[in-house]
Amino acid sequence: MRTKVHRAINTVTLDVGKPPSSRGETWKTFTILYHGFEDLSTGQDDGIESPSFFCNGEWWNLTIFPCVPCGGASEEHVSFHVFHNSEGGASATFDLGVLDNNGAVVRKSVRKEYFFDEDDGECWIIFMKRSYILDPSNNILDDNGTLKVKVQMKEERDTAFVPRNPFQRKMEGIFLDETSSDVCFEVSVVAEEEGSNDAASCDWFYAHRLILDTCAPMLAAVCGGSDKGEMAMATITDVKPGIFRHLLFYVYGGKVPKVDLKAHAKDIIDAADKYSIAGLKLEAEKAYVSSTEITIENVMDN
Repeated sequence: MRTKVHRAINTVTLDVGKPPSSRGETWKTFTILYHGFEDLSTGQDDGIESPSFFCNGEWWNLTIFPCVPCGGASEEHVSFHVFHNSEGGASATFDLGVLDNNGAVVRKSVRKEYFFDEDDGECWIIFMKRSYILDPSNNILDDNGTLKVKVQMKEERDTAFVPRNPFQRKMEGIFLDETSSDVCFEVSVVAEEEGSNDAASCDWFYAHRLILDTCAPMLAAVCGGSDKGEMAMATITDVKPGIFRHLLFYVYGGKVPKVDLKAHAKDIIDAADKYSIAGLKLEAEKAYVSSTEITIENVMDN
C-alpha cells in the first residue's frame, strides 16, 4: 500500500452567514474484509467477530450475522452488530457501508448510538438482503468471494486524557485479600452420587464484612456475628466453589467473562438468586437465553 503525502495549501475561507455544523468533522475509517462470505456459518445465532479496532479512546468490534431470517419474509438478510469492548459507557457516531468491487457504497446507514457498559452492542438487524450480495450481477463480492465493509467513526474533538475513576480497580485489588479481610467462607461441595465425575472440593474465600453488608446483605447474613478483631466464618455447601468465586467477584465490582456466563449460566442464575445478587442473575439469564435454543422438547427443563 502506498503512503499518501498531504501537503498544506495556503487558502483562506470566508464564511458569510452561519457555517454548517459539520465543518471540521473528521472520521476514522476501518475496512473489514469477510473472506469467503458465501461459506461463512449461516446459523441464526452464528456471528463472526472482527478484530477489535480503536477510536476515541475506546475499543470496538463489528460482528456480522451472514444469514438472518426476517420475520415472516422469505428473504434472508445480513445483520451487523457493533460492540463496545472497553470498560464503562460511551457514545459514538457510525457510518456503516457495504462496498462493491469499484469501491462504491451500495448500502449505508449513519447512526449515533449509546453504549452503557463493556460488551454492550447495537445492531443493524436487516441491513441488506443476502441474495443481493450473492448476485454476481451486483458486483459486490470479488473473485475470492470477499465482502468489503467500511466502518467510519466520527472522531470527537475532545481528546484530553481523563483517567477513569480508580474505585473499581481498587475494589478488585482487595478481592480475596486475606490480610485485610474479616470474613472467611468455606465453600465445599461433595459428589452427589457414587461414580460421579464431580470430585469433592473445598475452597476458602476471604471477604470484607463492610462490602458484603453494602453490596450483598444476604451473603453477609450467612456470616453471623463475631467478636471484634476475630475472623467470621461461614460454610457454603449448596454452591460450587467456581460459581461462588464468580458471585463474590461480581460483588467486588468485577465482571464474569462471557464464556463462563454461557458455560455456567444455570448455576450462576441459581446462586445469584439464592443470595439476591440481582444484577449478576440478569446477566446470566441474558447469556442463557442467547446461547440456548428453546424447543418443545426442552421447554420444561428451561
